Amino acid sequence: MLPRPFLFALLLVLTALLSACSVSHAHFVRSSRDAPTDIGKNDGIVVVLSSYTDCSDRLPPYCLEPKESASAESSFERCIGTATRARIPSIVLVRARKFREKVFPGIEFKDSPRSENDILVALSDPAVRTKMEVLGLRYVLVLQVRTQDWSGRLGLAGGEVGIGIGREWDRTSEFKAIVVDIPEARKVGNVVAGEGQLKGGGAFFFLLIIPIPYYIISNVESETCRHFGLALADFLNGKDFFSHSQR
Repeated sequence: MLPRPFLFALLLVLTALLSACSVSHAHFVRSSRDAPTDIGKNDGIVVVLSSYTDCSDRLPPYCLEPKESASAESSFERCIGTATRARIPSIVLVRARKFREKVFPGIEFKDSPRSENDILVALSDPAVRTKMEVLGLRYVLVLQVRTQDWSGRLGLAGGEVGIGIGREWDRTSEFKAIVVDIPEARKVGNVVAGEGQLKGGGAFFFLLIIPIPYYIISNVESETCRHFGLALADFLNGKDFFSHSQR
């Protein structure tokens, strides 16, 4: 039997090698425009979460129950705001909670106008539009988010010191915003960003039957959100685009 210090060192080396696996990424951004856009100094935007599904545990259609909430909305708006301000430092992000309190007082998240049609109907009321303009708002961003895992390959490999069992799978996320111009009371276009990550995971079993787990944790939503925020800023500045990259 191997000496205990040697075995411990061998475990550390193999664990380091196994954790050196990489994740491949691919992302895209695209826009569709119905009308011109621009963003002035200190113009405000607000992000309202219209829909959110996360199929990380089960495959569609069983995982499509809505997961949107005020807390999920808050997380997405922080990420989008950080990325957007990297492009437009003067832009003002009005928190969705404040937006609801001032424009739709007494209405909770689940009952508030959050779809494109709901926002446009609300804007047909001059009093509602005035409340939005008092907040300094120029655009409402109706956000839709979908994240999903796709099943992948299962592999088995053996050697002199043990057996490795591994699996690869894809995790994808897509952010879409319908951009509504408040003064014009109309949709001016949409922005979409998507990210895909190929992840790997599994375990290595020594012949001494000591399992060493290894895995790679995906941050696909935060990456998609960052690309989306940058693309959104470009769209508000009047730029149109379609791009795809892989690394």
